This record gives sequence, C-alpha cells and structure tokens, in this order.
Amino acid sequence: MKRKKLIARRKALKMTQTDVAKNTGLDRSYYTMIETGTRTPSASAWQRIFKALKINESEMGGYLIEPIN
Repeated sequence: MKRKKLIARRKALKMTQTDVAKNTGLDRSYYTMIETGTRTPSASAWQRIFKALKINESEMGGYLIEPIN
C-alpha cells in the first residue's frame, strides 16, 4: 500500500522518484519501496527524504505516522 502523502509532496515539487533518490543518496528502487510501503526507512533516511522534499519539522510527524493504504 502506498504512502500517499509522500507521493503527493514529491509530485507537488515536480520531482521524480529518481530526483528524490539522487538528492538523498538512496537507491531509486529503495525509494520506490518506501513510497509503496514495502520498506520502512531508517531515521537517517527519513531525514534525507524530508530535506529533499522540503518538509519542515512541524510537518514531519504527519509523514511518519501516515497510514499506508
């Protein structure tokens, strides 16, 4: 199941999964698995994703507890 909020944020910034992967140093296939909900990133990976997607501290919680559906 997908992390819809994460996908929506990426698309709002007109970024591809490849763009996010390059900006975070993550493999594109791993980032895809994060978006699809098949992998849960480490705290450091989340931090890099938040930075790449320009998500500020007050918004982070909503992404961390987002139901995967």
